Amino acid sequence: MATDRDSLPTNTVPETELAQAIELLAGLDIFRSLPESDFEVLARYTSRDTLIPGEPITSGDDRVTDVYVIVSGEVEITDRTFVAEGHVHTEPHLLGAGEVIV
Repeated sequence: MATDRDSLPTNTVPETELAQAIELLAGLDIFRSLPESDFEVLARYTSRDTLIPGEPITSGDDRVTDVYVIVSGEVEITDRTFVAEGHVHTEPHLLGAGEVIV
């Protein structure tokens, strides 16, 4: 990223979790082209949520502008076309740890 890192707003990622977020993001194929120096900036924009089984991440009518990374467990995608593992899916599909919803 060609920007002054000191001027970027930061999320509320505690310093104790920052290294874990950087490691997780660096291991994802979707970010493989990023220079190593950009992972801390990206990690500071993350937030971690724990979902209750059956709780929706989004509704089919939502305009989604986020990227979701599944850290543990499984997520069932049921109501829209989505891209995962480099393929377009339109049927219900289970995603697991390390997979990304964009």
